[in-house]
Amino acid sequence: WPRQWFWPALATLALASTTALVASTQAVTSETRLLQARQLAERILASGQPEAARWDADKARVLQLLREGMAINPHQRQLSGEVADALATWGDMASATQVWERVLASRPNIVIMLSFVARAHALAGDMAQATPYFDRARALQPQAPVVQALEVLMLNRSGHSEQAAARAHALLQNDVHDPDLVQLGYELGLQLHQPALAILALQRGIAAMPERAADGWRLLGELYASAELKDDAKALQAYQTALALTPAYKRIELLQQIPPRYRSSL
Repeated sequence: WPRQWFWPALATLALASTTALVASTQAVTSETRLLQARQLAERILASGQPEAARWDADKARVLQLLREGMAINPHQRQLSGEVADALATWGDMASATQVWERVLASRPNIVIMLSFVARAHALAGDMAQATPYFDRARALQPQAPVVQALEVLMLNRSGHSEQAAARAHALLQNDVHDPDLVQLGYELGLQLHQPALAILALQRGIAAMPERAADGWRLLGELYASAELKDDAKALQAYQTALALTPAYKRIELLQQIPPRYRSSL
């Protein structure tokens, strides 16, 4: 080891150590900001009323923490993605989509985020923006339930509602479980006067999401009680099941949503 190499080597080592320390400090700072954003978002959602005005200041704080964390480390996909999901849940789709797109800039093959971005643009009516993200997601994982549900949405938003309904029916019959697919199938069934599709969607939703089964049975009751079906026996059975699955403190609220002619039998 020649002596003339000693000081340059030592300086290089010191610079590398300093760089590593700075990078490590930045990573910790970024993660801290994003953790704070996630924790605050979880508290807002846990209230059950994230749309309430009393949360406006906290929502602004979530956005601030999220932006600060991503400015330091735009590649932190898990925490930033979780916060974006919370933003979408309380209706701030614009901010959520911006986060998903930033993550995709460095992690371009995350199918769930590609699907989320495509869905957000499609729901906003921007099919030109939605289509490339959908195409990328489908090329990566065409059989993923979230991608198949997105296909139904893309068909419907492109003006092909009959094709969308047929595709939704086929997927639901094949036990593809996705909350968006259940919702789309139900809505298309009502929109196109296809009660069989709406019923199938609700049945699949009840099986896949037991925590929402009471609401699913209530909606089934509404379908069977409708002028289109007029099946009082099935309507009453659905309402009875919904009531049995509903906590005692919510039963009065549920009864108020049930047509009077069925209440006396409950």
